[in-house]
Amino acid sequence: MRRAYPTAAPPRRTTLALALALGLGACAADGAAPSAGSATTEARPAASRSAGPESVMRMAAAAETAGDLPGAAALYQRAHALEPAALPPLLALGRTLAAMEDGRGAADAYSRALRLAPDNAEARRGHGFALIALDQPGMAADEFRTVAAADPTDARALGGLGIALDLQGRHKEAQEQYRAALRLKPGDASLTNNLGLSLALAGEYEEATVLLNQLVRSPLATARARQNLALVHGLAGRTEAAAEIGRRDLQPAEVQRNLAFYEQLRRMTGPDRAAAVLRQARPAS
Repeated sequence: MRRAYPTAAPPRRTTLALALALGLGACAADGAAPSAGSATTEARPAASRSAGPESVMRMAAAAETAGDLPGAAALYQRAHALEPAALPPLLALGRTLAAMEDGRGAADAYSRALRLAPDNAEARRGHGFALIALDQPGMAADEFRTVAAADPTDARALGGLGIALDLQGRHKEAQEQYRAALRLKPGDASLTNNLGLSLALAGEYEEATVLLNQLVRSPLATARARQNLALVHGLAGRTEAAAEIGRRDLQPAEVQRNLAFYEQLRRMTGPDRAAAVLRQARPAS
């Protein structure tokens, strides 16, 4: 858990140990963004003060591509201020804030976008993922259902609905959504991962292991994929297997912290258990 999403929420007390260890996969895949105080971040908003909205949007896109997310967010906000009735700055702002794990800011940006264009699927999906980050899976599910009702081939909406249902402890229903999305996007790594985790939460450890092994055997396998497989072994009580996989990417102390966390997860039940797993284990959706 891009981490699916996603759109990650601030770690809960019960997810801290896993967040520290599994963060390795996200950092390796995504790279570290420059800090908000960098010279690039400071220079771009200064240059935007006399520029028109189209120029500001180009500067923002360049900053986002370069990984300067704080600078990009400031520029997208500037573009919105210059042209309040334009939809693209708000969509881009929501996307950037979500990537910065600012769920509240992303939700606000997408809400404003929906006021301009209530039928915009990107805005409604983005709002759904932001609501997940804010621990509001019921409201998120409503957003994803609205998108899927308008377009049953929207695999991202179906996958998002699966996450929202999993977070409510409704794993069988979630799996139906992931499988429907996978029929539209066969082999999609994020959807396959999410289905595997959902199966594990439902106690279907063998099928979950098969699915996540497929991802781990891929030439493009990431540390996050391997550690999600370790997590499934941990949920199933297969401590040695979890430790063996964990050692592929993590230091011994991190592996031990994760093993302790898996034991804690095995004692949890219901939506709290689902949230503790899914908040940190998913890649972005």
